[in-house]
Amino acid sequence: MAAVLLAVTAGAGVAAAKPNPSRPAKRSGMNLFALTFGVMNVNRFFCGINNIGELCVDPHNSPVVGGGFWPKGTPDQYIFNSGLQLAGQVSTSAGFSWAGDTVGAFFMDPRGDQAEGDPITLVYSSLDPGDAANWPNGAKVRDTAIYNGVLIGRDNISQEDLWVRTWEGNPAFLSGRTHPMGILVAERGMAWNYPTGNEDIIYFVFTFYNVTASDPAVYNNPSIDPAIRSEIAAIGADFQARNEARFGINIPNGGYAFDSMYAAFFSDQDVGDAGRNYGTAVLPFNMMTAYKADFLEPNWTFPPEIFGAPFVKSPGFIGMKFLKSPAGLSIWSNTLNSGTGYPDPVGVKQLYRYLSGGSSPAQGDFPCTFQGAQRTKHFCFAAQNFADTRGFQSSGPFTLGPGQSQTIVEAYIQAAPTAVVSPFVGGDFKPGIPATGTEWFTSGGTLVRPIEKAMGYLGQSDANADGIIEQKEVQSVPRSLLDKALVAQAVFDNKFLLPFAPAPPSFFLIPGDNQVTVVWQKSTSETSGDPFFAIASDPTSALYDPNFRQLDVEGYRIYRGRSTSTLQLVAQFDYAGTTITDFTGGFDYSTDRDGDGKAECAPELGIFDDCPVRFQTSQPFINSFDHELVGNVIQIPAGGRVALADSSVLILKADTAVTGGASGFPALANTGVTFAYVDRGVRNSFNYFYAVTAFDVNSLKSGPTSLESARITRAVTPRAPSAQVSAGRLSPLNLIATDGTVLNPNAPLPTLDPATGEFSGPMPPTDGVVLGLAAFLPDVLDTGTLTLTINSISPGSSLTGVPVTYSLSVSTPSGTQTFVLPVPQDGFSGDVAQLQGFPALFALQKKAAVFGGDSTFPIYGSTGVTLAGTWRVASWGRADINGDPSNSAQSGPRWWTGAANENTPKPNELVCVPNAPMRNLEGIGAGLARAADFKVKWGAAGAIDSVYDLTHHMLVPFNAAMRASWGFITDNSFAGWAGGPAPDANNALITWTDAFCVSPARAFLGNCGGSPSLPMRNVATLSPVAATSSGASGAGLSSPPTAPTGNGFIFYLNGHFFLMQMAALPAAGTVWYARFFSGAITGTAAAGDYAFVPAIRPPAVPGLRIQATFTGTTVDASKTTDAALQSIHTVPDPYYVTTALEATANTKILKFVNLPARCILRIYSVSGVLVQVLTHNDAGGGSDLTWNLRNRNNQFVASGVYFYHVETPDGKSVVKRFTVVNFAP
Repeated sequence: MAAVLLAVTAGAGVAAAKPNPSRPAKRSGMNLFALTFGVMNVNRFFCGINNIGELCVDPHNSPVVGGGFWPKGTPDQYIFNSGLQLAGQVSTSAGFSWAGDTVGAFFMDPRGDQAEGDPITLVYSSLDPGDAANWPNGAKVRDTAIYNGVLIGRDNISQEDLWVRTWEGNPAFLSGRTHPMGILVAERGMAWNYPTGNEDIIYFVFTFYNVTASDPAVYNNPSIDPAIRSEIAAIGADFQARNEARFGINIPNGGYAFDSMYAAFFSDQDVGDAGRNYGTAVLPFNMMTAYKADFLEPNWTFPPEIFGAPFVKSPGFIGMKFLKSPAGLSIWSNTLNSGTGYPDPVGVKQLYRYLSGGSSPAQGDFPCTFQGAQRTKHFCFAAQNFADTRGFQSSGPFTLGPGQSQTIVEAYIQAAPTAVVSPFVGGDFKPGIPATGTEWFTSGGTLVRPIEKAMGYLGQSDANADGIIEQKEVQSVPRSLLDKALVAQAVFDNKFLLPFAPAPPSFFLIPGDNQVTVVWQKSTSETSGDPFFAIASDPTSALYDPNFRQLDVEGYRIYRGRSTSTLQLVAQFDYAGTTITDFTGGFDYSTDRDGDGKAECAPELGIFDDCPVRFQTSQPFINSFDHELVGNVIQIPAGGRVALADSSVLILKADTAVTGGASGFPALANTGVTFAYVDRGVRNSFNYFYAVTAFDVNSLKSGPTSLESARITRAVTPRAPSAQVSAGRLSPLNLIATDGTVLNPNAPLPTLDPATGEFSGPMPPTDGVVLGLAAFLPDVLDTGTLTLTINSISPGSSLTGVPVTYSLSVSTPSGTQTFVLPVPQDGFSGDVAQLQGFPALFALQKKAAVFGGDSTFPIYGSTGVTLAGTWRVASWGRADINGDPSNSAQSGPRWWTGAANENTPKPNELVCVPNAPMRNLEGIGAGLARAADFKVKWGAAGAIDSVYDLTHHMLVPFNAAMRASWGFITDNSFAGWAGGPAPDANNALITWTDAFCVSPARAFLGNCGGSPSLPMRNVATLSPVAATSSGASGAGLSSPPTAPTGNGFIFYLNGHFFLMQMAALPAAGTVWYARFFSGAITGTAAAGDYAFVPAIRPPAVPGLRIQATFTGTTVDASKTTDAALQSIHTVPDPYYVTTALEATANTKILKFVNLPARCILRIYSVSGVLVQVLTHNDAGGGSDLTWNLRNRNNQFVASGVYFYHVETPDGKSVVKRFTVVNFAP
């Protein structure tokens, strides 16, 4: 209905009626197909197509209404009709009476009385479900010279493919010819809405075959794909049969060749008022064009996204461009709908002279503009007065042997005019004389016409120094006609390879009790990437797009339906932490960054005030801004925003990834991808279809911001398990120390004495590490153990943006994998969780195969680390100063000796560490700190016998650098040390500033000179220390302590440095205790209001393990209980005519439920006649069996009472009955 309304509207806007082509209602072609039409309208171009070889023709066969409109949905006509014209000479060696004849074929005839195309097929559209389901073999993409290898074998490759075959070989349609040529044409139309510019372009690939031979062997040549040779040969045999019968001749079985052949594309381009048109050609671009002389149509529609600046709201250009032709552009010419000037050709001999550039006044032709020079200049007649003009562009000469093919690829291009036309609106903008690329070069560009500047010409450069300006050497206005012509050429040069939807993922379904588990693999596109990236990343390509993502798969969708045609989205998963980088400013930047109350970012309009960076508007693109792919990710198409008078930016059109265009899809939410989903929205015994798709997110310039893979369906019926199934189980996670102790992270927190600030005991073990499975799938698993081990922790620097790095190992029955997990610890008080998914387990082959899977399907797990912010494990002073929480200065570790629990009241009442720069050092140690009690046992002469983590039951190692370890800074640390100097410039005095020289603090913070870093020692020695602060916190390293206060050392433990002063080293056997917590302590002793605010307890515990054991589901069909047999019954009972389980009257369903996993079921009539025998053998342990209510003769059973006997492998059996009230459909 939409096409009918459009045609009626368009007809009202045509100024002059066109000749009636007198097309028959039916053409008696090979298969007697009627005249049929298709429409290309997937992008902004509307173009009707029929199956007699006419393009952009009215799809209702009107004699006065055209068929090419732009923008789609408007009555703004640019094309009345177009199509191929062919002419040549039958080889003089043909060997029969046609030898030497001049022949031709008008697939498109502007006069309307010479059309000779005849249908071979219907017009097939990839958007029509019926056509798509019956896509012809000949319509598959096969030509590797035209199409990229990854496209070969596909039915369609664009957002809308049209395909049709026609010929001119039917002798019933001679239209004045002596005889047909013998040419078959296969035509494929293609259209996309991407990349930018392509939404106004449609492509046609014409492959024409010489079908004059009846011998099939003639068609066995490289120009014809083996898959269609027999089809083409059959048409050749039909050609000979028809024409030999019609003309009483004997055509050689091997056919005949065409010499000096020319192939042309002819168009009747009517832009608005057909009588006020000009046609011309841009010869370096191999493109003919048409436009309206006065660039005026007051009633037309000019959408701002097309006709906004730098363009004007005037009728635009229609260009038709050779992308490929047999011999390049030989001749372009206007023809006129008149008896003067250069009239349309009449008859095949004049057609041949026109197409070959051999127009001869002596033979009755009108002269060319430069008669005699037309082949050199590559054009014949260039009208300089507006008229109802037409035009053609031809290619030749070439020879087309019998059974051979040639190809023309044509682009139809629409574009708005630039402001160059503004002075001519309402006047007469004459085209001038077209010049070749050589003339453009030799004239220094002076022969470039004003009309070509209106088409977007900006400049030229002979980059390859060959003395010819080629199209790729021309600079043009973005989105202009010339720019879009380069886009079209680039699309063709890259063999129509454009952004791809991801490959559909493999998946299988596990039926359960009122549930279905969907298990899928990663799309192969996750590793292979989008093939279009090779083009988009090439700065020399017209399709260059610096924003294009190679690995662009963003997530997956799960669909479910009772049929394949009723699929509904039930779940969407998208990756967390992904970004897209904007180099061009093509995203929505509506935030008022400069606070002036206006949104001011549109780099293409020269507006940058609110842009996050100064984007480049041309190559090279250097500055960029990352957008997290979550929520609304909005990009602006070309022409999608305009500048207002106050310099603010108005967005006219935008694209929101995933949710845009009323897609109905949820917004991106960083859900993470689990690769398994349990759907509990189903019911037992009902059949369901599922599909799993992958979707991507990418740059709008190159295509849709999100493409989705095809929906490939699988069927499943949920059911209860049989009584012979032993369900698998996953044990609770255990936190295990290196000595095998099972720890309890959920133990209660100790209490804090409000009067003394002492804890009643140690903190529980860490609760900052997790391990889990996306879904536990016991149906496809065996028995085993899953173990996560924390191998090591490398410090970060929370105040300078260096993440803490965890090295983790996961061990499973299939092996061990190790990976690193960077965690950007917050420099303040916030918790930061970092998760990582990984293939934890793999399905067991023999179990997965039952459900259509295999052992390559991983069951994904995830592990994660959560770190408390720096203020919760180290910089408590900073937290107090910032009121987070208030009155929390008395927080920190505490030391004691003797008793099992701390015994020092007010342990943190004295604070002597300076605020700055110690906070920077604390930002490093915070990532190594854990909440734990430590037992330090001294050996003789300052040696340490052991440092033991009492909370996590493991020894703490020594390390010369800052790690989850211990060490001393002593005078021995400076012995032989070549680094520094230390901030206090005194290696003989131990001060708190010496800690800045230890690795990695020296490298991260740069406060301690050159390398190497200061090593810590594993033996304490006494040397002079200055156990004082620097006074004011701001003084910091600029005024370190200089006066010794006694002897001592610095003890490093658990990410903290402690400067200790003492008269003698502890005696051997002495035990010290240290307690660390995660959180904050508020209050004072004076107020008696000490209170503890807990935080997450970091897992900085190398050697710690998290472990879970699991058992898979098993089925033992060899044992059946009496109770299980008694639970068997039918659904429904009684069966009454139909059930909700049935889709049609011919698919009757009765279910036997609660059956053993293996059994034989025999159904008897009440008189004892065996009606049917059913075998149940469900390796997955299902208990349902379906019967179609048909007997052994495949007839529906009659109404009545029936008995069924169930027999199991262990010899047990049961007899039951059911009732049927039935009728035969």
